[in-house]
Amino acid sequence: MTRYLSDASYRIYLVHYPLIAFIGGMLASTAVAPALKFAATVAATTPILLGSYHLCVRFTAIGIVLNGRKHVRDADGRAIPAT
Repeated sequence: MTRYLSDASYRIYLVHYPLIAFIGGMLASTAVAPALKFAATVAATTPILLGSYHLCVRFTAIGIVLNGRKHVRDADGRAIPAT
């Protein structure tokens, strides 16, 4: 899990700002405490960013550029580094 998050972190860093700005903008006019707005923003963006990393980057050419290696799946569906 730590390796997965480490590999995803750079891509998440690159694309998080527009999503954070969009969701934060939607919550800006609500009468909710700032701490709850922050928690809601994090709770909404994290699965979106991790899901898009897994589906669009992890096993593609973009993953090679960002992570420097290709991951393949074994028979059980687990990701393993290619040799």
